[in-house]
Amino acid sequence: MKWTESFAENLLIGGTAWHSPGIVRRNCRLVLMKPTRAAWISSAGCNSIEMMILEGYTHFISGGALGMDMYAAEAVLTLREQYPEITLEIAIPHDGQTAKWPQSLRDRAERIREEADVITWIAHEYTKRCLFDRNYYMVSHCSVLLACFDGQPGGTAQTIETAHRLGRLITGVRAGPG
Repeated sequence: MKWTESFAENLLIGGTAWHSPGIVRRNCRLVLMKPTRAAWISSAGCNSIEMMILEGYTHFISGGALGMDMYAAEAVLTLREQYPEITLEIAIPHDGQTAKWPQSLRDRAERIREEADVITWIAHEYTKRCLFDRNYYMVSHCSVLLACFDGQPGGTAQTIETAHRLGRLITGVRAGPG
C-alpha cells in the first residue's frame, strides 16, 4: 500500500502518478451521498462502477465517508476479485475522520483502508477547509466523477460544481427514496 501524507505532495506528483509509458490510466472519483439513502443505491452504484471498469477506468478514489463513499469503496474491492487491474485510493480529509463514528462503522472503515492500494491523508487535524480540500484533491485527480446526488446543497453539490469547473465528465447514479 502506498501512503501519502499531504495534499501539496499529491498535487506535485499528481501529473505523473497516473501515467506510464504508452498507457494512460483513466481515473474515477466516487462521490458522497447521505447515509440514509446509500443502502438503496449500493447495487446501482456497483453496476455503474463495473460499467466504468469495462470502459477502461482502472483507478477509483473514495473519500472514505459514511454512505456512498463506503459502499462504492466496498464495491471496488469486491469487483477487484474479478478485475485485478483496478485500484482503490482512499482520500482521508483528516486524522480524526472516524473518531465520532459508532465502533462498527470505524471497524468497517478500517477494513476498507487496509484493503486499499493507496491512502492519501489531506490534513492531520480537522480544519474548516479539510473536507473541501479532500474533495478538490479527488476531483483534480480524476477523469470522471461518479456521483449520487439528491439535489440538496452541501458537499456533494460543491464537488459536482468543482468537477464541472475543472471540465471533468460527470455521471450519476440516481438517488432513490430516502
